[in-house]
Amino acid sequence: MIKKNVYLDNSENVVLNNNLEISSEQFVSQAKIDEVLAVVDSLDFTPISFKLEAEYAWSKESLALALPLYKQWLVLQACYDDYSIAPSTFD
Repeated sequence: MIKKNVYLDNSENVVLNNNLEISSEQFVSQAKIDEVLAVVDSLDFTPISFKLEAEYAWSKESLALALPLYKQWLVLQACYDDYSIAPSTFD
């Protein structure tokens, strides 16, 4: 399960998990997000998917859930490289 704890504070800043604050001026544009997403979508995740299946016994269902989340995390990392955004586990 992914827990979300995101809210706007009184100064219109976004606060994530009570400790990471991003002002509205620090948001990247949708165009930048789309650009990075296109690059991420062009990557071949077949080798890592194969390794997760073969060496770690991941099911195809788990891969189908995890791969889009991983891609979203990659986009966040690329767009907000000044922040440490660690992926969490999912059930």
